[in-house]
Amino acid sequence: MTNYLTLIPGAEARQSGKPEVFVFPANHWVRLESFLTGGSDESEIVEQAVAEDGPRAVRAVLKACEEGNARKSAALFALAVAATSGDQRTQRAAYRALAVIGRTGDELSRFVDHVSALTPGPLAAA
Repeated sequence: MTNYLTLIPGAEARQSGKPEVFVFPANHWVRLESFLTGGSDESEIVEQAVAEDGPRAVRAVLKACEEGNARKSAALFALAVAATSGDQRTQRAAYRALAVIGRTGDELSRFVDHVSALTPGPLAAA
């Protein structure tokens, strides 16, 4: 029997209660991918991933979209979170990605709606 823990550097697992079944904890990036592809509705993971490494989070959104795996609504939300972050590199990456992902007026409108909801002040009231 192969011990997969030796094949995955830095992997930690806990036994799930069933013999020979291990559960691996998911990090931000695995959870972000799950959110983008529809396996999770944990939108707070987007904020955590953007806070940890915004440009990497935007690259993950682009990759999921390019592979055809991302839900468009989740991708637009993730880009809005990145666009409203306090980091200029992340903001620039988000707007560049929007040019690739937000191709229609409806998609751009949804992005603006997300940004408005995430931004306090006059923009939120618009």
